[in-house]
Amino acid sequence: LLIQPLPGATEADIQAIENRIGQLGVGISELVAQSQSVDEMLELLMGPLPYHVLERRAVGFTCNCSKERLSDTLVSIGKKGIADLVSDEKAEMVCHFCNEHYQFTLEELLQLSEQAE
Repeated sequence: LLIQPLPGATEADIQAIENRIGQLGVGISELVAQSQSVDEMLELLMGPLPYHVLERRAVGFTCNCSKERLSDTLVSIGKKGIADLVSDEKAEMVCHFCNEHYQFTLEELLQLSEQAE
C-alpha cells in the first residue's frame, strides 16, 4: 500500500493524513494483520479524508541472485581470499536478500582462483 501526495497537495493535506494515521493507535504491522483487504486498510488509514486510487498492481518479492553472480563476488575477493576458502576445501555463500544457500566445491574454488587477480 503506497500513499503518496500528488502535486497540488498542501501541507495541511499531508498533516491531516499523518494525524489520521497517528489516531489509529496501532502500527502498520497491526493494521495489516487486522485488515481483511487493502480497501479496508485504506479506509481505516484515510477515514473521512478524500482519496483516489490511481492503480492496483500485484507486487511480489524476487531476488536475482545466482551461483554465477556469487562466483563473480568470489573472484572479486582475489586469489588470497579464495585461497583461504580452498583450505576448507569448500565454501558456502548465503544470499542476504532471499536466504538462498550456494555451495562451492574445491574444484569450483580452484577454477575461480584462476580467474582472480
